[in-house]
Amino acid sequence: MSFKNKWFYDACNNPKCKKTAESAQKCMNCGHYNEAVQRRFIIPIELSDSTGSIWTTAFDEFSQEIFRGTNIQELSRLEESKLKEEAECRLYQQFRLRISSKKEPEGNVKHAIVGKVAEVSIERASISNV
Repeated sequence: MSFKNKWFYDACNNPKCKKTAESAQKCMNCGHYNEAVQRRFIIPIELSDSTGSIWTTAFDEFSQEIFRGTNIQELSRLEESKLKEEAECRLYQQFRLRISSKKEPEGNVKHAIVGKVAEVSIERASISNV
């Protein structure tokens, strides 16, 4: 996880919008008036397996799962050293994820976590002699 850049943003509190917004203003995306905004995660995160690794973005839903039990409001008030300690406690968790990849016009590829795949119980398959 990287906390060098901003790892959260203030979002419209309209559940269907989630775009960047400011408190006491109308959302530029959906027009909803926000008396208070909702703080949401947007964390650059490195994913790896036996084939390699990629940097991707973990948005709010998945980030909340990584930091379960810790409120984003509390995290956003921590000093950088304490925040790193909190993040290090969550390294090396295992997840099955769906990743979205998009090639940008300048040739870069952006990856984003689309969702967590439900754990599936895999039963031993029988081998047939055909």
